[in-house]
Amino acid sequence: MFIPREILPKTYFISLLPKFSSSIDRQAAGGKKLFICDGGIANILGKLSLGQQFEQSVFQNLRSTHKLYFYSKEGRSEIDFIVDETEALEVKLSASLQDIEHLRRRVQNLNLKKAYIISLEFNDDPNVLLATDL
Repeated sequence: MFIPREILPKTYFISLLPKFSSSIDRQAAGGKKLFICDGGIANILGKLSLGQQFEQSVFQNLRSTHKLYFYSKEGRSEIDFIVDETEALEVKLSASLQDIEHLRRRVQNLNLKKAYIISLEFNDDPNVLLATDL
């Protein structure tokens, strides 16, 4: 049975995260990032890694209270979430100094106010937020 992809988001089974761009045309033309709204089903269907499961969980926590996007530049430089067009969030199981520096470089031209790494592990860097604090 074929189900058109436009129907699935209306069932709340999946969410399609739009690509962030300052250009509305580019945003509309850009690809979308898929989130399956039930972590258990997502894991059964796709055998998600712990990092992918963690990203799904962060998405579930943010989606009801924020306007979310993702950012990707030519498929090689991604930011997991752009929140309310003001903050960048990169989801990592544990944050390294290299992760923080990469995120800082990626957001330079995006006109965003803040950028954080969301981590499962505590890190005393002010640019790293513990996932339990979301």
